[in-house]
Amino acid sequence: MMGTDIKSVPIIRLYSLYPSVILLYPSVEMNMDRAKPEAQQIIKKDLVLSVQFTNRILAAYAGNYDLNNPLLSPLYGDVNILPPILLQHGTDDILITGSRALVKKMAAAGKQAKFEEYEGMFHGFILYPILPEAKQAIRNQVAFLKN
Repeated sequence: MMGTDIKSVPIIRLYSLYPSVILLYPSVEMNMDRAKPEAQQIIKKDLVLSVQFTNRILAAYAGNYDLNNPLLSPLYGDVNILPPILLQHGTDDILITGSRALVKKMAAAGKQAKFEEYEGMFHGFILYPILPEAKQAIRNQVAFLKN
């Protein structure tokens, strides 16, 4: 099962149905107001997403729900319920900080989370198969699903 960004919400609800999950540059922390210090450097390089734009999209999706609700922000949920996950991100994507935190949390809980960072890549880079990084990411997805 593959999920990206807000599409990952059903995966959190139906986790037991999936033996593994691939998340492509997901938003696992909906509250972008808490930009981490490391995110400040990434924000300057991100050519696709801005904090303001992302906040508007996430707020529209969440409506009146608390952005820290684990169904919206898996980072704040119980990672013990999650299946093995492959997360892929470009290093120039402002959403990467949340994924890094989720991977750390999963590792601390003894859960399998493989995290791949593609240097200099932007949000959505996998949609450009001409890029060598996109080709490699897709090959890695196939290998992950085979295992």
